[in-house]
Amino acid sequence: MSDLRPGELQPIEPNSVAQFLGAQGPLADRMQGHETRPSQQNMAAHVAMALNRGDAICIEAPTGVGKSLAYLLPTALWARNNSRRIVIATRTINLQRQLVDKDLPALAEMLLEEDPGAEELRYVELVGRGNYLCPQRLEEAFRQPALKTELSEEQQQDLWRLKAWSLRSDHDGRRQDLTESPDYRVWEEANADADNCAGPKCSYFDRCPYFISRNRANTADLLVVNHALMLADVVLKQGEPKAEGVLPRWDAVVVDEAHHLEAEATRAFTIEISSRQLSRQLDRLLHPRIAGAGDLGKMDLALGGVSGALEDKAHALSNRIVEDLPEWIAAVRQTGERLWAALAGTYGEPERAQQVWVDEGRRVGPEWLESLEKLQEVRVTLERLVARLQTLIDDAEHHGLIEHEPFVEQATRGLASRLVRLSTIMEAVQAVSKGDDSICTWVEVGSVPQRGHRYSAIYAAPVAVDEPLHALFFAPNWSTVMTSATLAANQRFDLLLARTGLRHHQPAAVTLALPSPFNHAEQAVLGIVPNMPDPREEAGQLHTDALITAVDQLTRSVRGGTLVLFTSFRAMNRVYEALASGFVSAGLKPMIQARKGPSRAELLRRFRETQGAVLFATDSFWEGIDVPGDSLRLVLITRLPFSVPTEPIAMARQERLRRIGQNPFFELTLPQAILRLRQGYGRLIRRQSDRGGVVILDPRIETARYGRRFLNSLPPARRLRGEVGMISEALTELFRPNSTDDLGDQIL
Repeated sequence: MSDLRPGELQPIEPNSVAQFLGAQGPLADRMQGHETRPSQQNMAAHVAMALNRGDAICIEAPTGVGKSLAYLLPTALWARNNSRRIVIATRTINLQRQLVDKDLPALAEMLLEEDPGAEELRYVELVGRGNYLCPQRLEEAFRQPALKTELSEEQQQDLWRLKAWSLRSDHDGRRQDLTESPDYRVWEEANADADNCAGPKCSYFDRCPYFISRNRANTADLLVVNHALMLADVVLKQGEPKAEGVLPRWDAVVVDEAHHLEAEATRAFTIEISSRQLSRQLDRLLHPRIAGAGDLGKMDLALGGVSGALEDKAHALSNRIVEDLPEWIAAVRQTGERLWAALAGTYGEPERAQQVWVDEGRRVGPEWLESLEKLQEVRVTLERLVARLQTLIDDAEHHGLIEHEPFVEQATRGLASRLVRLSTIMEAVQAVSKGDDSICTWVEVGSVPQRGHRYSAIYAAPVAVDEPLHALFFAPNWSTVMTSATLAANQRFDLLLARTGLRHHQPAAVTLALPSPFNHAEQAVLGIVPNMPDPREEAGQLHTDALITAVDQLTRSVRGGTLVLFTSFRAMNRVYEALASGFVSAGLKPMIQARKGPSRAELLRRFRETQGAVLFATDSFWEGIDVPGDSLRLVLITRLPFSVPTEPIAMARQERLRRIGQNPFFELTLPQAILRLRQGYGRLIRRQSDRGGVVILDPRIETARYGRRFLNSLPPARRLRGEVGMISEALTELFRPNSTDDLGDQIL
């Protein structure tokens, strides 16, 4: 959040930035075989101009442009010139790792070689506080008899492994630095949670991984974070440049993978009231099954150790903890259980997880009004509990126990943090109770009973995030760079500008769509099969049957190296089950994305390293994967990627468009599907040497009136139109050794 004003900065020269990346620049000298990319130079110059002028800019930079370096170079130079900090925000950990492990070290070295007298570029990667180890809490975990009772033998072994790891010096104390992550319950006891943090008073302060990273961030030029952490900082600061947040103050930001910003902002602005959330806070306050566990247990233990003049006062407070407060905690649990049971009974279905949108009709119905009454009962009992906890703290302070007794002071810190968490739940109840058309409220009920009742929750999120995102994020920034390989739909940025709030920006946001550096007409073919069954007919059964035949023929024609993209697990599983054994017999290696199976990263590694691999995948594999070379020669898109508005927030957004006289399909669903298709196509050509085919197995791309919009959005690959068998023959010829590779646009 910036307090920078025009006239207070030292601009950088856009042409010099572009030349740095040119044929005569340091990058060419350093990298053997470097090819100058005009699109990369153009982007770098535009980022430099945006930083100089304080603009917001949206840049679509297709694969191969080299967008990471195109924004890192000008941001690094501008940040150092002006002693100002810039945030680099990505959505995926893969891109974050690429920036921190590869791109930034190389850039820092180049800048130092160019100007040996300059200060070295300072950058740091930050993660959420809960991802750091707290040495103090880890030590306390070994001193808690109650915790030994609660943890299983395997969890206790995890705790000892964590202890051994903490003594090593080859990591930054983050959970992602572990080769094998410990049990969630164990990490919860040892992470750098703010509840019990003593800050500079802690004996481990100088060795604390969280504060070490925070201190590095305070002097860094660039902060590399994910979208969620950036937005958490935005929500805390509420547009105030000097407000405290989870990040140090920053002036400008680059949002990479920016097509996800609306969804990430929605999550950041969402309010939650859940059975899991409330139970967790109450358990941490006073554990219902383990004596002495929780904040009150620690407070009681600390008070029990007081002797001398303050002993009687401490004993009286201890009695209150033992005799009075458990009843008030039980009262909150009881009102909560009545609420969760009512939600499950009203909105849940047997053996099935359910999300129910509380739309305009439900909002005035008796079921929701009854739910709100029970919600208010939870709030009232919470208020009474919080008041008594606050009185306990006030009395401990009044009697001098906090000032003169270190263990009481430490226990009070944890108790005070718990009060903040409980008060946040009370505020959420108030916000949910005031729901209107601008807020989407929904109830979620889980399928598996836990502790005698099903998981239940109430959520509330803004139907549109454009206004809060502009007010809290774009407007306070000096400059904002939004970039991704796919930002525009039908060569227009309207959807992005409208839904993120940039349409409100003054001066108007700059938009730039860069050309692809690849020769798609030479490197790729695009196959269309118009005689496939329509996936909307017969509940998609005929289309799925046809997919089995089509995927079989097309995959065999290129001998594997195939990514088959689906829009549903059901269709994917059916096609995979029909083809897997036959593929194995043919010497191919079928793989499938499973809900319980190898991680995405592991599946990708196997796909890259296995000759003749065929990967059946959905959802996350449509974007953000990089498989260059012969490992990926064919992408099969089984269905146009229309999202089905089953989530409450999606339904609320469609209803909002109808209410203002717009068509949700053409204003929202279609542009989003076009972006998704472009992402799927983008998996194929990743390098100048790559070649291959994309085949779309959904006839609507030709038969539907909107089909031309999809086709016009794709790169100019050679078009093949015809039956599956004919396209298979063309692909076989394309990958035949010594093939002339001259198919041209054909109707087969």
